[in-house]
Amino acid sequence: MPDSSDSANSRGFAIAAIDADTMDGLGAFPRPLTASLLKWHADQRLLASLSYLCEVAERAFGESFVTQTRMLERAASSEPRAERRLRGAMYVLHTEMRHAIKANDPVRVQELLGQLPTVQATSGDVVVRGIPPASDPSDREMQLFRSTMGREHERAYGLPFDAAAPPAEVLPLFARTAWEVLEILERLDPDCAAEIRSVVSDVVIVKSQNVNAGSSFRAFGYIVLRELEPDRAWTTYLESIVHEAAHLYLYLLWTHDPIIENEGEGLFRSPVRPGGRPLSAIFHAMFVLARTIRTIRIVREDSVYREDISRMSTSYNYAKNPDGFEVKFFEAYETIKDNAQLTPLGEELLRGCRAMVEGT
Repeated sequence: MPDSSDSANSRGFAIAAIDADTMDGLGAFPRPLTASLLKWHADQRLLASLSYLCEVAERAFGESFVTQTRMLERAASSEPRAERRLRGAMYVLHTEMRHAIKANDPVRVQELLGQLPTVQATSGDVVVRGIPPASDPSDREMQLFRSTMGREHERAYGLPFDAAAPPAEVLPLFARTAWEVLEILERLDPDCAAEIRSVVSDVVIVKSQNVNAGSSFRAFGYIVLRELEPDRAWTTYLESIVHEAAHLYLYLLWTHDPIIENEGEGLFRSPVRPGGRPLSAIFHAMFVLARTIRTIRIVREDSVYREDISRMSTSYNYAKNPDGFEVKFFEAYETIKDNAQLTPLGEELLRGCRAMVEGT
């Protein structure tokens, strides 16, 4: 995000520090209160950054965006409550604003700022829906989402973000399956479920050949799920929701405190992606695998789901790696342990991830 401290504060944006005494620690295990406060802090920074971008746009293009800045000021004045957390829509609008200003595109900037007052900025519950057709211009939020995720997917995988609308006749089944997974987590892993509610605003179901599941810091709050095909059971959504929400939580931790001090020192093999990957990507893989292993173990303890869990296989075989979750975890873990210079937070997360996998 742009450095927004001076300009944002001139419009009343004072970004409060997080009081460590009110959090339940910065560790690897799910911590709902920590997640909620970290998300609120990230939301405040985003609102300040959007205000700064309004100022940049005013200076660069000679326009006045009073309505937009007042809206941002009102949003920033709210207390940290679950029902006031920013949706992913605000994060993609911010990403698109940065992209348009960098491209010196005043028409796009005006279009985006014109949309800002119409965006549903906050929510208190997770929304599950299908993505509309790309040719449908009526859902402006999803158009922004497509733009941001398209660039992200192309950059990460070298493939187009080919998200199409799922068939209308089967979308209710996929949405109901996602909701059932969230309800299972509420009952069996409430800490994980509460953390998901803090970091996820929208679950978007797509039909795709290139996307299994996904999330992005630049579209924070969204999780993408691929439609369930005959060989993809409900456990696919269990894995994907826990996996992608863990990415989002780790993004929050990383913006709060450094984790790796020698990020630029080479590329390493990832157990879930082809090609060499930086240490931060290996750390992400290790963290989300640990979180997934932990939740799967908890759900497997319920006799109702034991057989389904025993048959599940990972959807994250990007590297065509058939190994199980634990083998992939320890591959990533050893890479981090042997090569990363970790901060105290990084060391704590490393220990916690191993403890999750070992069930200690």
